[in-house]
Order: sequence, then C-alpha cells, then structure tokens
Amino acid sequence: MTSFKPIMRRMVFGTVEKCWEWGFSLGGRLASHPPLLFFPGKQRVVIVAPHPDDETIGVGGTAVLHRQRGDDVTAIVLTDGRQSRAANLPPDEMAARRAREMTSAADILGIKLVHFRLPEGSWQEQDVQKKLAPYLTTADVIYAPSCIDFHPEHIKTAVVVARLTENGQIVRIFELGVPLSQTLVNRCSDVSEVITIKKKALAAFKTQAGAIYPLQRMSQYRARYYRLKAVELFRELDGADYRKFISGGDWQQEKSPPFYGVRYRPFSDPLAYWIGQKERRHLRSIITPKTL
Repeated sequence: MTSFKPIMRRMVFGTVEKCWEWGFSLGGRLASHPPLLFFPGKQRVVIVAPHPDDETIGVGGTAVLHRQRGDDVTAIVLTDGRQSRAANLPPDEMAARRAREMTSAADILGIKLVHFRLPEGSWQEQDVQKKLAPYLTTADVIYAPSCIDFHPEHIKTAVVVARLTENGQIVRIFELGVPLSQTLVNRCSDVSEVITIKKKALAAFKTQAGAIYPLQRMSQYRARYYRLKAVELFRELDGADYRKFISGGDWQQEKSPPFYGVRYRPFSDPLAYWIGQKERRHLRSIITPKTL
C-alpha cells in the first residue's frame, strides 16, 4: 500500500496538470500575444537576483540568448540563501551548498557571476545600494525581480533596483513564484533553442529541487499559452517608468501583498494568475500609454 500511494499521487497530480495545460493552451489561442524580444548584440546586461537560483529560474534561457548574440552578461546575486528549509541543512551549510550550486549553474549558462553573500533575511536596502550602483549605472539592460510577489526579499530587491535605474535604460521585470500574468507581460523571450541548457543549469540546484518543481509547471503553462517549446516572460520598461512602476505600490505595508504563488501540489495553480489582478491593473495604469 505504501508504494501504491506515490503512484496514485503522481497520477492525480499529472491529470490535474494536464487539465491546466489544456486550459492555458485554449486561452492562448484566444488571446493576442506581445512581441518577442530582439537581441541586437553588444549590450551590457545585468541580472539582479535576490537568492541563488533566481537568476536561472527567471532569466536563464534569455541570458544564454544574450550571450550567444555577443552581449556581456553578469548575474548579481544578493543573498546567501541560508534560510531555505530544504533538506534540513544547518544555515551555514545551506549557504555553502547554494553558493556551489549557483556557481555551477552560471558556468553552464556561460555568464559572469557576482555574489554579494548578504545573510538572507537580515540585510537592509542600504547594505546593497552602494555595492550595486556601479554595476547598474553602466548597464544597457537590467533584469529585475518582480514586485508582483509576496516574498519580502524579492520585493525589497525590486525597490533597490528602482532607486538606481536611469532614464534610457531598459529594465525587464522577470517572474519567479508569482506570474506577472497577461495584465503586465509585454515582452516574450522564445528560449526554445536553449531550453536544454537552462534545464541543465536548474538541475545544478539540488538542494532546491522541491522548490523548483512547481515553477517548472508554470513554465509549461507559459509554453502552452504561447504555443512555444519554452518561453520566458517580462514587463519591459524604461528606467524612468520602472521607478514610477515601483513607486505605485505600497511595498512597506505591514500585511503581505495580495499575491499568490504556485504551490507544490497543482490543484490551485490558476489562482496564482487570478489573485491580485486588481493590483496588477493598478500598476499598469500608472505607466503612460506610449510605454505599454
């Protein structure tokens, strides 16, 4: 009986996932899609990630495409990820393991890596701002984590990046555990040709396999919706508009932001796209029409 339960669980989970995939595929056929990213080459690209693995989850495929087009790509990871509860590892050991995993993933993606090694959960915005500024002021394209999230460090990182962006810079907000949804997505990156590289990089994060598992479902939903083998989604803004975008939210509120992320079990996956739509529409409304 014990061995039968995992089999039944996989069957039930798989059936639910297929139902959601079918729904996303149907929705994608009925919707208009934003334009694909264009990679002109010779750009300086900086990815800012709150935790080890965020850079690969959100931008891994696109980072490879940038590199293949001759761009200089650097991922800056702020924290050591020591608060992860995976595998019941002590915090210091978890931080060391995640640092090694992140280095392996960056090597697979072929990108540069800068690790600030801030202690997860106990850093302040001023700890980062001066260290991060030299990297961002010279960047042509900045990839920033989404403020459409409930993780305090994802939001805090987005706020810090907004303080450092300049007019004329391209800022692309990427998804992590909470989808931007069609309300905010305005650029797609077709990563079909490099998805094998991204999957290999994700596999390097062995301590985080359980946390990455539901995010891979979200990746599959995106692919079905856009009728591509693999896709990464972004909200692209000018640096000035990104500052407006961040200033339009109450990111210091005491209660958690009203967003919902994908869970380990697939039953509630569509809620991640539906809950918080009012807030997504509000943030979209503060950007002038010319940048939509």
